[in-house]
Amino acid sequence: MRVNRRLHLGTVYFVIACILDTLALIRHGRMGTSLQLSELVENLLSEDPVGGTQKYNSRVRPGIDSGVPIVVWVNLYVTEIYRISEANMEYSMTFYLRQRWVDERLTYTAYNNPITLNYNQFNKIWAPDLFFRNLKSGSLHEITVPNRLIRLYPNGTLLFSQRLSVTLACDMYLERYPMDNQTCTINIGSYAYTTEDLIIKWDTIKEPVEINPKITFPKFDFTGVIPYTCEVSYTSTGAYPCIEAQFKLERRLKSYVLYIYLPSLLVVVLSWVSFWIDLQAVPARISLGILTILTITTQSVGVNRNMPSVSLTKAIDVWMVSCLVFVFASFLEYSVVNVLARKQNKQTRRESYTTLQDIHPRNEEKDIIQRKGSLSTPLDGDSCSTNLRQRVEATSYCRPTACCCVHHEESPLTFIRTRHKPKRNNALTVDIVSRILFPLLFMVFNILYWPLYVWNIRSML
Repeated sequence: MRVNRRLHLGTVYFVIACILDTLALIRHGRMGTSLQLSELVENLLSEDPVGGTQKYNSRVRPGIDSGVPIVVWVNLYVTEIYRISEANMEYSMTFYLRQRWVDERLTYTAYNNPITLNYNQFNKIWAPDLFFRNLKSGSLHEITVPNRLIRLYPNGTLLFSQRLSVTLACDMYLERYPMDNQTCTINIGSYAYTTEDLIIKWDTIKEPVEINPKITFPKFDFTGVIPYTCEVSYTSTGAYPCIEAQFKLERRLKSYVLYIYLPSLLVVVLSWVSFWIDLQAVPARISLGILTILTITTQSVGVNRNMPSVSLTKAIDVWMVSCLVFVFASFLEYSVVNVLARKQNKQTRRESYTTLQDIHPRNEEKDIIQRKGSLSTPLDGDSCSTNLRQRVEATSYCRPTACCCVHHEESPLTFIRTRHKPKRNNALTVDIVSRILFPLLFMVFNILYWPLYVWNIRSML
C-alpha cells in the first residue's frame, strides 16, 4: 500500500513539473517574440548607418534607384456627409482615407504576421504626399489620440489609414433648383511627385469608395458614387497624377412643394377672389390686391435668402416671378374695371341729358310729370292726371321705362313715353372674362412648367 501511494505521489509531482516547465517556455517564448518584434521594428525604421551603410531613408521614395514609379492604392470609407450648402457651393464629410503601397526596404522574414506601428512612428516612414485639390478646409481627428493606423506586412506593404473631416468645393448647377440633381466630387492628387515618380489608383481589392449605409441627408437622396482616374493636369512644373470620385445626389422635392409651391399657388388663387367682389367695393379689392402682392414678394425673398448670387435663372425663380405676374395682373385688372365703370357712368349721363335737351329746347319752359312705379292706376297715352304732375329740374331725365308728360305754354299737354335700350356693362364683362381667363392661363403655365423642370423635357428634345 505504501509503495502504491509513493508511486501516485511521484506521478503527480511529475505532471506538475511538466506544467511549470511548459508555462516557463511559453513565457520565455512570448518575451523573446516581443523582444524580437521591437528589435525588428527598430532595425527596419532605423536611419542610422548599420555596418557602414544607410539602412532606411524616409526622405526618399521607394524604388527611386530603379526609376520605376511607385503605385499607391487608395480607398475611401465615408462615414458621414453632414452638410451640403448651396449658398457657398460646398459640402462637408468625414471619412477614412486608406493608402496602400509597397516599400521593399521594409520587408522582413523573421515574423509572418503584419505589424501594427504606433502613430508616433509616422514621421519615420516615407508616405505619399496626397492632397485634395478641391479642399476648402479640413482637419485630422486627434481625440483622444491622432486617428492614424500604420500597418506593415512582411512583403513590405504598408497600409496607412487616417480619419479626416473636410469641407470640399462643389460646383452646383442650380438652373433646375429645387428639382435638380447635383454631382459633388472629391479630387485627390499628388502635390510634388509627377507621373514619373508616383501613380495613384483606386484600390480594387474592395470597393474603391465605400459609403456608410446609415447616412441620411435632410435635402438629398444619395443615388451612387462613381470613382475614376482623372486625366493628369499639365502645368509648368510637370504632369501630376490624380483620382476622383463623384457623389450623385438627388434633391428631395416634397418639402419644397409643401413650404414654397403650395402656399404661393394658394396666394395666386386668392387674388382671383377679387373678380367676384362688387365693383363698388373699392377698399376690399384694393386691400386684397396689395396683400397678395406683398405675400408673394416676401416668399420670393425668403426663397433666395440661402441661395448664391448667380446670374442664371433658377426654376424656383421662374415660378415665383410667374406667380407675382399673375397676382399683379389681378390687381391691374381691377384698375381697368374701375376705369371702364366710371367712363360708362359718365357716358350714360351725357347721353340721357342730350336726349332730354333734344325734346325740350332750353328757351322753353317745361314741366315733366313722371309716373311712379307704386301707382296702380296706369296712365293712358292721351293725357296725364293732374295729381300726378311733378315739377322737376330741366337737367333731370326720365328713367328708361318712365312715363313723362311735358307741358308747354303754347301747346297742349303732350304725353311722351321714353324707353332707353339698356347698354352692355363693359366693366362687369371684364370681370366675367377674367374669372375664366386667369385660371386657364395659370393652368397652361403649370402644364408647361412641371414637365420642363421635373422630367427635363429639354434633354429629350
